[in-house]
This record gives sequence, structure tokens and C-alpha cells, in this order.
Amino acid sequence: MYGVIFLAVAAAVSQDCFYDQIKAKQIIFGLPKVESESLSKILFSDQIKFYDTETLPMAYQDFRGSLRGIHSPLYNISANRSEPHGNGNKEFPWGKPAGTHRTDGVSTIKFMSLPKLEGKTVPIAYEYIANDGYNWIYPRGTVFGEILYQNGDCFEIRTRTKSKEIWIIDTLRPYNNASELREQIAKNFPEYKKDDELLKLYLDSDKVNKDYMILEDSQPNRRVFISKIQRVILPGIAKEKAVSLLKSRPFRSAVGTSWTGKSDGPATVTVEEGYGIVPVKYDADFIEVTSKSCARCHDSTNKHVDNFDFTRDWYGKIRGSDGIFSFHIFDKNCISYNGIGAGVTINSDLEESGYIIRKSKAINSDIYFDVNGR
Repeated sequence: MYGVIFLAVAAAVSQDCFYDQIKAKQIIFGLPKVESESLSKILFSDQIKFYDTETLPMAYQDFRGSLRGIHSPLYNISANRSEPHGNGNKEFPWGKPAGTHRTDGVSTIKFMSLPKLEGKTVPIAYEYIANDGYNWIYPRGTVFGEILYQNGDCFEIRTRTKSKEIWIIDTLRPYNNASELREQIAKNFPEYKKDDELLKLYLDSDKVNKDYMILEDSQPNRRVFISKIQRVILPGIAKEKAVSLLKSRPFRSAVGTSWTGKSDGPATVTVEEGYGIVPVKYDADFIEVTSKSCARCHDSTNKHVDNFDFTRDWYGKIRGSDGIFSFHIFDKNCISYNGIGAGVTINSDLEESGYIIRKSKAINSDIYFDVNGR
């Protein structure tokens, strides 16, 4: 027994935040087959809620200056025109889903599943901290997911599950090593040796670039991300061939895998031109598929940008809280798009539906643990 007091759950959750049931089912049944019992269980449960930046616009907090409130990262709040965004939420490594900051044609749909206790949804606990803003914590057992598409075709699914102390991650892909890709090329295209594109892809599927490459952020005060690898750059192929390969295999966990089979090998591959099983200029090969690796960036949530570079004319916090970027508790109508703070309004639909609760109304227990250390 967790010993938590929370509000009763209402019949419906705000359709302003989440997709309606019809659209949610379309998403689920449009997904590739996944070889993950836990993910399949979540996808077909009544707890899953889908959203994107249209239903839940990005927002960050600023409670230090004169423009106190909730702001959109899309507006440059900085008076210094040398600043590209005026906040950190549009910059690497926070601006886009990991590995996609150089890509085009990539879209995402997120989902959330809160745990149940005695038949009731366990809510997200939030509080206001004077002169700092709002902080919220997800209960143990919460699952967040992200479905990644390139030009409408799913190429990767990511999940984060809240454990007692950390977020446990998983990434599912149709191909986790070169052998799997070669096997499918031969199966889908028996005459691949007569096709210059496919033959080159088959032969070069594990060709490692001899030169090491480095991916890192540019913040001098506190480095968030740096990785050095030898890449596998796949030759591009025609779109219809790539789509055929993407749709031919069930998505399986990439945790603990390496594309080359070597412990220091890249986690996946990239493509520099054409089309492929990953987007062009995809940089997820720099990111190990481990909870520790992902935490490097996700630990930045709800931290002020001055922690990373105090010399810049940028403002506010990195969006999100408790290790999750994409979700927040604010009413979309209080998000400022002109730099002027418009006050704060908590999303009343989420509150009335029992999805969020004031922390003061929940008994302290190990069901709530803030990975950001608050």
C-alpha cells in the first residue's frame, strides 16, 4: 500500500490536451508490430493518452525577471538580437527529440500512461516554489513514450518508465545490427544483386567510418552532451525500398545492442543523402541506448538556462519537470507568445480529471521521487 491520498478520477480527461479516442486508435493500429509485451500492454490499455505540440504546446517557465510567467519557446524573449531564440528550448540538445536536430521530415507523437492504484489513476503531484516556479513529479510506474516518423512512416519508438529512483528507457527499432538489415534486403529483394542501390546498401551495411566524429553542445559553463564515435553511414536508397524495409520487421528493443556488434560501436546508423531506414542526418548513433546516457539531457528539465551558460542574454528554464520535456501542467491559454508574462493558470481539466494534484494533498511516500533532486 503506497499510502497516498488523491482526488477521485473523473470520467474523461481534457480532449484539449490529448487526442480523442478515434484518433488514438488510428495511431495504435497504424503502428508496426512491436516485440515488447510491456509496450503492447500499455498501447492497448485505457490509461494511454496521446498528445503532440498542437494539443499541448511547448512552454517554459521564467520567474526570475520582470516577465514572470509561462512562455512559448517560439518567441525570442531576448532583447539581444545576437541570441537566436532567447531561451534554451530551441537549441541542441533540448530543441528536438534526441538525434533529430539536423533532420527534416521527422514528426513525433507522444503518449503518457499513469499508473493505477485500487482502480484509480495515481496523479502527477505539483507544487509552487516561491521565486522559482512550478515543479511536478510523476508517480512511480508512469510511462511516457514517443513515436518517431519520417515523412509519415514510423522508424522508432521510445519509452521511459518511472522506477523507484530513475527513468528506465527503451528504444525499439526494426533493425539493431547490420546482419538483420542484410537478411531483410535479401528476403524483400531476391534480385538485390542486380540493383546498384540495394547491392551497395547490402555490402556497406557495416562499413565503419575510420574517422572519429564528435557531437557536443556549445555551452561553456556546463556541458550537457558530448559523444565521440566511429559512424556507420548507410548509402541512401529510393524511398519505396526504404519503406519496404521499415515495414517488414517487428520493432524490437535496442537496449544493449550495437550496430557493429562491438561494445564501442554506434547504437544505430545514419544516412547522409537519399532515403533510408533512418532519416537523413540522423544523429542517434551518438547516443547509447541506456538510462544513464539519456539522463544526460533529461536531467536538465526545469533547470534555469543560467546553469548552462550564465553569460548569455537568454532567459527562463528548460521546459518540463522530473526528467520529462514534453509534458506540462499549464493551461495553454496562459502561454505567452509575445514575451510579456500573462500569469499562470493550472490546467483545470487535468486537475478535475484527477491527472494532477497539489503536492500538499498527497502524503509523502516513495511513490513520488523527483529525478531532478527537488
